[in-house]
Amino acid sequence: MAIKITRRTGWLFNMGAKLNIKINEEVVGKLSDNSSINIDISPPEVQLQVSQFGG
Repeated sequence: MAIKITRRTGWLFNMGAKLNIKINEEVVGKLSDNSSINIDISPPEVQLQVSQFGG
């Protein structure tokens, strides 16, 4: 199964900072402003985390 994550920040503070996308605590990609990423996941259960400063 695949999911698509899209970031549309607009004119907000830190729009230039990339967001880290993690699946089960492993970084699988980064998102810049106005970008998308497709991620393959393996059900039945995964943990999705999005962080701005590495957390």
